[in-house]
Amino acid sequence: MYLLIDNYDSFTYNLYQCFAKEGIRVLVKRNDKISVKEVIRLCPEKIVISPGPKTPLDAGISNEIIKEFGMNTPILGICLGHQCIAKVFGAQIVRVGKIIHGKASLVYHNNKGILKGVPNPFQAARYHSLKAINIPECLEITAQTKDKTPPLRPFPKMYWEGLPCWVKVSGGSTCARLCPPQGYEGIPMDKIVMGLQHKKWPIFGLQCHPESFLTEYGQKIIQNFIKI
Repeated sequence: MYLLIDNYDSFTYNLYQCFAKEGIRVLVKRNDKISVKEVIRLCPEKIVISPGPKTPLDAGISNEIIKEFGMNTPILGICLGHQCIAKVFGAQIVRVGKIIHGKASLVYHNNKGILKGVPNPFQAARYHSLKAINIPECLEITAQTKDKTPPLRPFPKMYWEGLPCWVKVSGGSTCARLCPPQGYEGIPMDKIVMGLQHKKWPIFGLQCHPESFLTEYGQKIIQNFIKI
């Protein structure tokens, strides 16, 4: 039996169906409706921590579960679950420059763990306003969006005015390898961690959503976790 911690998210039962397709029996419990002692009694084979609308600080038992069971019980965290994993081990959770809800991005990965055998890159659904940064040594970054360099060309003067994040060069008339205004031509502001794996324990995180129809090879990722 797998335990699926529901962080009050509409995607939770999509995740449930992904595992049910593989013949896995899944028990769903909301993050404030179960205790560590109850989880110990249940003795789940694996634990999945769902997405959710808030932050790791509002994820109920999710963080405790990672601390208490991560050493021996395989854990998969999706979106908020991924952020909980990062936070528990010392990463910082901060806002992304631009909220991404219901968008697909190319995700590049290292072909390890739950991403083994998944084409590289693959398209994945993203629904998040937070990201993990300053990843600790005990966690390996397994996937990320690809960094894009802004074009080397002048921008209209309006882009120089009132934008403290920009650096003026040559009298403010040109720019080189600088960060464009948010949303300009859809250029991402930086690389965002899309996957994490603990270097010693069977703990895996994905910022993207394998359960979404926008994600290619999502069921393959689920199958890989089942095989862990």
